[in-house]
Amino acid sequence: MTVSLMKLTCWAGLPEKEHTPFSIRSIKTSFYNTFLTETIFSNLGLELSCNKIKRLYSKCFNIGAMAA
Repeated sequence: MTVSLMKLTCWAGLPEKEHTPFSIRSIKTSFYNTFLTETIFSNLGLELSCNKIKRLYSKCFNIGAMAA
């Protein structure tokens, strides 16, 4: 993904005045975590109807994320 596409993807849902700088590394980590989490949960056949599984699903997105 190019920097412009990453910027568009990350800023698309934000109001115009909230466009803040971001780290390309954190964006790449976020996209990779999303891909990996969805792949694993899909292959295991886990449904997000259970609260325990939903919490685990959300925790998987933050693995490897760096604090600013």
